[in-house]
Amino acid sequence: MMAGDSAASAGKAIGVRAVGTFYAIALFVFALDRLTKLAASHALAPGEDLRVLGPVMSFSLRHNTGAAWGLLAAQTEWLTYLAAVMAVGLLLCGLRARRMVGYLRTGLPLLLGGAVGNLYDRLSLGAVVDFIDFHVWPVFNVADIAIVAGALLIGYHLVLEQLRAGQRPEPEEQQCDQS
Repeated sequence: MMAGDSAASAGKAIGVRAVGTFYAIALFVFALDRLTKLAASHALAPGEDLRVLGPVMSFSLRHNTGAAWGLLAAQTEWLTYLAAVMAVGLLLCGLRARRMVGYLRTGLPLLLGGAVGNLYDRLSLGAVVDFIDFHVWPVFNVADIAIVAGALLIGYHLVLEQLRAGQRPEPEEQQCDQS
């Protein structure tokens, strides 16, 4: 085996590992979301408030037909299509995980797992199961946490890229002697 062959197979192994890790993160988020929603659905009656941290946090079962914070509640079908398109796009992005930097390699699968978790609810129940309630914020779920964390990581990556682009030294201007 030649040195080039060894480097190529090592690169392929890294690529396979990156893609596998991408989908493993998404699958973990989806599984954790499903398990917590099933537990909440079995342990709580709709509207019941189970205090976990005194007045700070409780579990309270809700079914949200809208988007975040119940917005667009009358648009369930449109939101379902949007989530499906987003999930397919993110699934395809995962195939390019090897070329992604760390923040994207983590942020995008978090978005994928969260989107698929909420899409599953929309398709099977017609609404998203929410149950984590901090009483000063709308009720949410694990998929929502993953979506927000993924979006923050992607946003952080974009800000870093802009800062790095602004710090790149400009090529020095050539000065002409005008003597």
